[in-house]
Amino acid sequence: MNATFNPVCIAAILLTGFLPALANAEKPIHPAVEQLDLDGDMVLFLHTDTLEERVLEYIDTNFLEGPLLDVIDPRILAGIATQTKAVIEWSGLLSLEAYAMSTKSVEDGLNRIIVVSQHATSEANKPLWRLLGSEPRELKGIKFVPTNAVYTANATTSLNEVWKIANEAVAHFGGPEGVAQFNQQIMMAQMLLGTPFNALTESIENDLLLSIQFSDDQTVTLGAGPTFPEPSLLLGFEINDPVLGTLLLQKLQQAGMPATKSMHHTHELHTVRLPIPSPIPLSPTLVMTDDYLLMGSTIDVVKEALDCAEKESGLISTPLYQRLLKEVPEKTSAIEFLSPRLVQTYRDVLTFAIHAQQQPEMEFMMEMMTQTWTNLYMGGYTLKTPTGYSSEFYANYDGSKSVEWMASSYLNLLTAVMIPIIQQELKLELGEIPQNDLPIH
Repeated sequence: MNATFNPVCIAAILLTGFLPALANAEKPIHPAVEQLDLDGDMVLFLHTDTLEERVLEYIDTNFLEGPLLDVIDPRILAGIATQTKAVIEWSGLLSLEAYAMSTKSVEDGLNRIIVVSQHATSEANKPLWRLLGSEPRELKGIKFVPTNAVYTANATTSLNEVWKIANEAVAHFGGPEGVAQFNQQIMMAQMLLGTPFNALTESIENDLLLSIQFSDDQTVTLGAGPTFPEPSLLLGFEINDPVLGTLLLQKLQQAGMPATKSMHHTHELHTVRLPIPSPIPLSPTLVMTDDYLLMGSTIDVVKEALDCAEKESGLISTPLYQRLLKEVPEKTSAIEFLSPRLVQTYRDVLTFAIHAQQQPEMEFMMEMMTQTWTNLYMGGYTLKTPTGYSSEFYANYDGSKSVEWMASSYLNLLTAVMIPIIQQELKLELGEIPQNDLPIH
């Protein structure tokens, strides 16, 4: 007799460890599962092709019932339900057909995390999937990132696509009056800018960079507290036209904050001197190469970024990056990197802030919640496919396996939340007897 597996059975099999049989099966359960480590520490598969249908059905059958009827007119409530359903169907918010994830302990104490999010091919043009990223390409931003970066994201998010989706949303849901108001506001904004929005968004390619650096030798002090590594910020956009950089410099000039020009090799830097005190060094600087616009919080970080790209000596050359992203393909939809220095420094800042409040309960909660990820670091990449996105990351959980780390994090969070509640209950039940209730001898 042929056996038919429903999604619940599939999930149960995957989560209970009967993985060798699945790994050797001639026909995989679902295409999303093919990419997973079926012999890993944890495998999760969710078949969600009916999720949107069930949510829409729930809105139809349950939204117009219950306590909302006591405070909202039924006709208004019906309109809200209709609009909510329209947004869900238009946006692709619930058009996920399958979600799959696996974690596996690999060499050098790392854990490989694979995530696959899959939608129907016909859903590819829904706004949600267009916003998450675009076709894989050779990302240029990552080459500018200095070696002391603690968090970096280089993605193919398209600002031009964001602008198109905003217009589509207004046209779809705004009605004639809403569309007219939107167009009027855009016209006024474009007059102030002196440039059409389309010209700006179309001049920016699908290559955006965000990077945070911590200095190796410079520190800052927060008030009377301890010292922390000096941070810097780097933003980047691949461009096909210098319109955005030129516009920014023009607006600075008009605002009475003209940028000072300087040269770094063959590149012209534009630096703004801010007339405000700051505990963190700030000298915002902009530079345009032939195809990239870089903006940094200091002139030094911009100079270093230019040198890194020219000499290929930045983050991509460091042992940790190469260890975590050694298998990254030449063309990707996104690259992400997290250094243990960021997590450690964040924890130190959080500890200082909570300690300053002199609340032992909060300190205990913070310690319980953060002790499992003190030395966390990770790196990985994402690829857009015709049916969704797939990601592969390598992470270190301070020596723990991924399942152990997640379980420990959950238990720590639960304990941190429950202990103050228990303490409060004990105070109520075993607290001191008020003075006016003391017996008189």
